[in-house]
Amino acid sequence: MEVFDGPQITPPRISLLTSAELISPTGERWYNGFFLQNEGCEESGVYLICPAVDADPKDYSGGGLNQEYQPWVLYSTYKCSTYPSGHDFYGRAERKLLAAEAAVLEDQLWSGTVQTGNPFLADTPTTIALTSNAAKDAFAVIEQELGELSAARGTIHLRPQVLHALLEARVVRREGNVYLSPMDNFVVPGRGYDGTGPAGQAVGATEWMYAHPSVVQVRRGPIIRLGENDLASQVDRSVNDRLVTVERAVHVALDTSCGVLAIEFNSVS
Repeated sequence: MEVFDGPQITPPRISLLTSAELISPTGERWYNGFFLQNEGCEESGVYLICPAVDADPKDYSGGGLNQEYQPWVLYSTYKCSTYPSGHDFYGRAERKLLAAEAAVLEDQLWSGTVQTGNPFLADTPTTIALTSNAAKDAFAVIEQELGELSAARGTIHLRPQVLHALLEARVVRREGNVYLSPMDNFVVPGRGYDGTGPAGQAVGATEWMYAHPSVVQVRRGPIIRLGENDLASQVDRSVNDRLVTVERAVHVALDTSCGVLAIEFNSVS
């Protein structure tokens, strides 16, 4: 009997990965952790062309937070009988990994599920005092607050079904593979987001969205095929099954130097 590969798993079209700055690090030193010297929040001043006193009228400032981050390893497997032949074992494992990685990164970014030592959205954000309002009203308020933090392009995070309400209200538009707000901030409808609040408040009558005046950075190392040249280590001869594993080091970096905002609103579920 001949075996043919079926339809392939494809990564989600719109996710955190389509709105983030994607970085492919060189070398392996970043596996042990790395520091980012963030630029900090926007800052400016004014001075008189002809000051009344003979002194330097300018104040000087340095950079932003020097934040430490620790990556982790994302893996996927594929297991099947070695007979009949024809399975693309590693190809299938890689496609499963690529399809799942956005949701895993989103889960970490929202809740810090994998590593609470890395900055994440629900970790002590500034909460905007607005409750029992429609999603579009909360969206307008958080975008206003976002603009008051910085003129830099920001990102607003919410659950996918909240996006439907915002699209219906015509306050979010799609351009290519990203959604944008009226002020051109990125809107990320992450399927790995659970809608919970900063204190772990579950989705019920209300839920939450988060925002920050920066773009998320996602680092992904190369995909490694474990034991690719050692077939004997992959086969369980007692049942004649072959198990393959692929993995890559990943990380999602949230710049908190200008702050993170959170707002509660009426759930659309």
